[in-house]
Amino acid sequence: MSEALRWYLATLLIGGAGLLPAAVLFGSLRSSGVLYARPLAWLLLSVGGWWLGWSGVVPYGRGALLVVLLVLWAASGRLALRRPALLRAVTSRWRLLLVGELAFLVVFGAVGLARAQAPDAAHTEKPMDLMMLMSVHRADVLPPPDPWLSGEAISYYHLGHLGVDAVGQLSGVGPEFGFNLGVALVGAMAAAAVFGLAGDVLVLSAVRRRATPWIAGVGGMLALLWVAPLAGLLDIIEAQRESEGGGLAVLDQFWWWWDATRVLTGPITEFPAFSLLLGDLHAHLLALPLSLLALALALVTFQGETPLGWRRWLQRPGVLALSGATFGALFMMNSWDVITFGLVWFAAAVMAFRRTGWNWPLALFNSGQYLLLPVGTALLIAAPFIVNLESPSMSLGLVASEASPPWGWLKIWLVPLLPLLAAAIGLRVAGHWRHEVAGISIALAAVGVWALIQIASGNAGALSERGSGWVMLLLLAAVIGAGGASMVRAEGELDQARSAWLGLVTVALGIMLVTELVNIETGTAGRFNTVFKLWYHLWTLMAVAGAVAFAMLVDRIPWPGWGGVFSNWRYRGSAIGLTVAAVVYVGAMVYAPAMAVSRGREGQTTGLDSLAYLERTDPGLAGAVAFAQTELDPTADVLLQAVGNAYGPGGYLAAASGVPTVLNWAGHQVQWRGPDAPLAGRNEAVDRIYNAGATADGLEAAERVGVTYVYVGRLEREQFGLDVADRFDGWPVAWAGSGAVIFGVPR
Repeated sequence: MSEALRWYLATLLIGGAGLLPAAVLFGSLRSSGVLYARPLAWLLLSVGGWWLGWSGVVPYGRGALLVVLLVLWAASGRLALRRPALLRAVTSRWRLLLVGELAFLVVFGAVGLARAQAPDAAHTEKPMDLMMLMSVHRADVLPPPDPWLSGEAISYYHLGHLGVDAVGQLSGVGPEFGFNLGVALVGAMAAAAVFGLAGDVLVLSAVRRRATPWIAGVGGMLALLWVAPLAGLLDIIEAQRESEGGGLAVLDQFWWWWDATRVLTGPITEFPAFSLLLGDLHAHLLALPLSLLALALALVTFQGETPLGWRRWLQRPGVLALSGATFGALFMMNSWDVITFGLVWFAAAVMAFRRTGWNWPLALFNSGQYLLLPVGTALLIAAPFIVNLESPSMSLGLVASEASPPWGWLKIWLVPLLPLLAAAIGLRVAGHWRHEVAGISIALAAVGVWALIQIASGNAGALSERGSGWVMLLLLAAVIGAGGASMVRAEGELDQARSAWLGLVTVALGIMLVTELVNIETGTAGRFNTVFKLWYHLWTLMAVAGAVAFAMLVDRIPWPGWGGVFSNWRYRGSAIGLTVAAVVYVGAMVYAPAMAVSRGREGQTTGLDSLAYLERTDPGLAGAVAFAQTELDPTADVLLQAVGNAYGPGGYLAAASGVPTVLNWAGHQVQWRGPDAPLAGRNEAVDRIYNAGATADGLEAAERVGVTYVYVGRLEREQFGLDVADRFDGWPVAWAGSGAVIFGVPR
């Protein structure tokens, strides 16, 4: 486990460089930003390393990353000398910093241990994520070459993979370990950040008990990283009922936990606890700590302690640069996050302007004007990345028959809503009826526009096809209206913490309503990507809001003893309701540890090395990977492999070595690049080379697509015959072992 220790020490070095910059950005908050320091420094290191690699001034690698890290430390030293008050603010938060570091270590260790029980970079999209990480690791110039499309650069959000590799480069830990340690790092950074954020939101209003912010912080961690939807609890109950072994035999059932993310027909409804234990090093998970930074930025704006305007940005260029870098990096890690968390930032600015007396139209206008400079800065920082991104065209489509049924929706969102419902009832949250009517009318107007467009486009049948989905639309409209009205009332009563969590819930439900009406289509059919990406963000919004709301309930309600509760009719109904809610909420927390134990019983090789399993399952491929990693050049060589379908073993040698092959996972290439992806003739060229072998025709085909080496392993024999290696007799053998062979193409 020395790799984990070196990894952690590297994150300490990175996080230390972010303490004072975080204080600059979040100094007005209770935490002074100390628990945001590690993700802030991580994103700055990643963006700086990407820019150096893209510019060509310094090759990407450990040297370039050390340069960026030294610059960050030098900037921190300059801040300490010129602004000693910042240093005092940070040191005065030493207790919070220690507790946050403890939270980081606990989650880092827990997720790392879970990943060590099932570390294989196989199945689902792990081969793709390994490909991204390995390609970045071996690149000198960015964007890195695409190992699954020779001659092309990766055209997908890979800054998060670069961030994982950056920690690996500084710690001397290779990508095979970094694959799993990166998942643990993301979970740990999110844990510390949400712990600080929940407390920062809570203390916007007066707090009666000193322990209440800590309750909010712990609640935020549990809600974000541990709690599962009701579907997870129901899956455990159903799997246990069907289990013939009795006891805990459910834990031995293969992937029983998978169905908790497939509640709806079509879309995936993933949530953070599932992501961390599944272990895909994917863009939506890697962006999780940065999304919390974006919420902290919105909180700084929401509290309104500084004037909002262009002049303020120009007076504080460091804050402008850091704010722009946060959203620029968020786009480069997972562009979908910018939609949700940019909207939250805009809504926070609107409320801050409203609080100072502006009417709604002018508050909306001024908020857009206020955010122009940081948005422009973010675009400038991400510009080289955007220019090199061959993303498919985006369009808006209307949801027709794929609407969410009420029971399916409750199986996903009931549990995250329980703390909010308890707080709303216990605190007697309500708004003026005029505001409720206005909010409901706006939501229903959106539904009406959707219906009119469907009718006008000749698709009136979509109205009847929605069926029980209409109940969902009406329910969402009612809750949005109630939430918005309650937020307005909280603003009028100067209760900013209550306004903040109500605002987060209202925005989350508003986004949910939009996804019931509209798809963002990017080459993936139906609601698949829209729900998958945007609903994942809503877990963060709900987790923060729920933690703050419940902590506020604990802080403000002087509950009597339990005996008095059940003997007093005034409290009996509330007590029973809270007990049922608590049982369901705690029951939903059984899913994550059960999934972790179940994953540990899959029979995978224990440890953090994501490639160690190859020695057991395919030693020939393992040897070929080792050869390609040490002897081949990703910028000069093309290593031919059989083309495989998505989620299968095709292209694994390229993924694990970073050395490009002609084509693999073609469907994903279309998703990343659009229908004009340069795939024409590649599959045919691969077939031609393997079928022709060491003939003039085979040599000509290999030269045409730039192949320098040909690999023959298990998949190649399955596709092209057991004698496929014999066809290349006469070509030099570059490497051979355990039934696999790599031939060099004669030059």
